[in-house]
Amino acid sequence: MAGRGRPSCLTRSLIPRLGFAAFADNVTIGSLEWSAMNHPMVTVLSVGAVVVAVYYMLVWLKLRSDSSDGGTVSSDELPGELSAAGMRFVCRKAFDNKCGAVAIVDLAVRGHVQINKSDGMFELASISSPDKEVPVEERRLAETLFDDRRQIVLDSQHHRTVSAATREMAGSLKSEYEGRYFRTNTRCFIIGLVLSTLFFLAAGVSATARPGGAAVLLLTICLPAWMLGIFLALRECVVNWPFAGFGGATRGHKIALLIMISVLSLGLWVILVALTYQTSLLFLPVFVAIATLNLLFWRLLRMPTREGRDLMKAIKSFRQSIVAGHGGPPGQLATSEMTSELFDRYLPYAMALNAGRKWGQRLAGPAHSLQGYRPAWYQGPRLDASDDIDFASKLGRALTEGLLASLTNRPPTGVCTEPTP
Repeated sequence: MAGRGRPSCLTRSLIPRLGFAAFADNVTIGSLEWSAMNHPMVTVLSVGAVVVAVYYMLVWLKLRSDSSDGGTVSSDELPGELSAAGMRFVCRKAFDNKCGAVAIVDLAVRGHVQINKSDGMFELASISSPDKEVPVEERRLAETLFDDRRQIVLDSQHHRTVSAATREMAGSLKSEYEGRYFRTNTRCFIIGLVLSTLFFLAAGVSATARPGGAAVLLLTICLPAWMLGIFLALRECVVNWPFAGFGGATRGHKIALLIMISVLSLGLWVILVALTYQTSLLFLPVFVAIATLNLLFWRLLRMPTREGRDLMKAIKSFRQSIVAGHGGPPGQLATSEMTSELFDRYLPYAMALNAGRKWGQRLAGPAHSLQGYRPAWYQGPRLDASDDIDFASKLGRALTEGLLASLTNRPPTGVCTEPTP
C-alpha cells in the first residue's frame, strides 16, 4: 500500500490485465478517490439521480391522485362484461401467451372450437364461427387462426398464422382496455429515461477535464448501448425460455442465450470497474441508483384509472369466490353446487387468474360427483399422471406452452404445474 487506503499496486496491475492498457498511465493512486467527493462525473451523476428521483416521484403522485380510489366493490359474479383474456390483460397490464390460451379455452367452452391433443401436440378444430356474443378479441383470434382452414396444429409449421392471430388479439385487447382501465404512461417514463441519459452523457463530458477523460467519455457513450444489449438478451430469455425443464429440443437455444447474457454481463462489469477506477468509488452506487429508479418506475407508472381501480377490486373479490370452496367466505360461487356447466363457465377465468388448480379442487368436494370429469370440448390423454384436480391448471400451462412453441418456432417441451400466485 502506498499512501493512506490507496491500493496503487492493485490499480496499476489490474487495469492493464483487463484490457485497458491505455488507462494504466492515468489510473494512479489519485484516480481511486476514497473520499470520492471531488470528481466532477460523480457530482453530475449525483445531481442527476436526485433530479430523476424527484421527477418520477412528482409524476407518480400526480398520476396516483388522478386515479384515486372509487367506491367499494364486492362481486361474486363476472366483473362487468370482461372476458377471461381481458381480465388477465387488465390484471397484468400487458398481453402474454396465456391470454391466448384462456381465449382458446373460452372459445371451446362456448362450443366454437374443439381442442384435441395427440403425440404431445395440440390441434384446434373449428366447429362454428363465433357469433356476436363472443368477445371481440376472441373473434379476432378465431378468424385469423381459421381463416382458410378448419383445423390448425400448434406447431412451428404454423408459426406465422399463430403469430398473426396473437397480434390481432393483443391489438384488440389494447384498444379495448388500455386507456380505459389502466395507462402505461410510456411518455412519462421515456422523459425520465432521457433525463437519465442526458445526465450520464453530461457526466462523461465533465470528466474530459481530467487525465483519461477521453476514455471515460467513450465508455460513458458505450455503456447505455451495452445495457440495451443486455436488456434485449434478457427479454429474449424471458419470452422464449421453456416452461418445463432444460429440454433437449431447446438446449442449444438456452445455452446460446446463457452465453450471450454472460458475455454481455462480463463486458458490463469490466466497463463499470474501469469507470469506477477512473473516477471514484461513488460512481458505482450512483449508477446503480439511477438504473434502479428507471426500472422501478417503469413498473410503477403502469397505473390503473379510477374505473380500473374499481374493476380490480371486483376482480379480487371474484377470485376469492373462485378459490374459496367450502369453509371460505360466503358467495354464490363458494356455496353453489358444482356442475359441469358451472365448472366449464368459470374455467377460463380461473386459468386467467392463476387459480386453475383451486378451481379444479372444487370438483373433489364431498357434495360433488365430478371427479375424473373431462369436458366434451377436450379430447386427448391425461396431461400427466397427477390428480384430476390439476386438469384446469395443467391444461392452461399446456396450451400456453403450445402457443409459445408456435410463436418461437420450436417444439413444446412439456407441462409443469401452475405456480401459486
